[in-house]
Amino acid sequence: MIFFIFLPNSLLTIITMFGMSIGAILGGTTIIETVFEYRGLGKMAADAITNRDYFSYARICNLDRNNFCNNKFISRHII
Repeated sequence: MIFFIFLPNSLLTIITMFGMSIGAILGGTTIIETVFEYRGLGKMAADAITNRDYFSYARICNLDRNNFCNNKFISRHII
């Protein structure tokens, strides 16, 4: 009985916090990809900044911004 009463309220908080932390998790991938030489968007962004390729960096930032906003929207409207 208690499980069914408190579960919906606690899930709302958990899903909201998870959705808001996605941006920080994706921001940390840039450092990991650069240090360990993995290929991905973080490494491509670091290379674009190093080579002064502003158009590639703008596209990557736009893609990351859209992903962050979509994750936030989905996490707030799931429940």
